[in-house]
Amino acid sequence: MTNPTVFESARTRRPRAAVVANIPPLSTWPFPPLDDLDASAAALYHKNRLAVEMYVAKRNETEIKQRTGYTVSKARRLTERCLRTHPLTERMVGL
Repeated sequence: MTNPTVFESARTRRPRAAVVANIPPLSTWPFPPLDDLDASAAALYHKNRLAVEMYVAKRNETEIKQRTGYTVSKARRLTERCLRTHPLTERMVGL
């Protein structure tokens, strides 16, 4: 089951201010255990995390693209995915 708010926002492409409004500080987001990731998976995780951090910090599209290789749309989708809640635990998915 998908979170209708996130699904709808991805479809309507809300502005960044609407996506990041009222979100908890990044330091309080759940983080996955990284010990078991191989080098390529860990590198991808850190790249995705940087894109989310930059998007939430309202960095411009050029900087996000230069540092991560991602468009601002991709950074928004990653951020929205992090903000979803898990259907069983009802906790935010996080980074």
